[in-house]
Amino acid sequence: MAPGAESHSAVLRLLLEHLGDRRFSAALREERRDLRSRVIQAIDFDFGRSWQKSFPLTYVLGSHDIRLLRGGQ
Repeated sequence: MAPGAESHSAVLRLLLEHLGDRRFSAALREERRDLRSRVIQAIDFDFGRSWQKSFPLTYVLGSHDIRLLRGGQ
């Protein structure tokens, strides 16, 4: 992944952590499905592990590329 994309992924994760699961997921839910999936995959990349338990409302809003998650979780 390019450095710009890595920064973008980190910013999305920080925004999720700052706003919290409820507020972030409410805003993301309003976006198109393809955009939601791209945001979720960017967050997957930044976490590098399963984050479903920490942010379940957001986690379910997009598809996940298990190759981005260590251990394929």
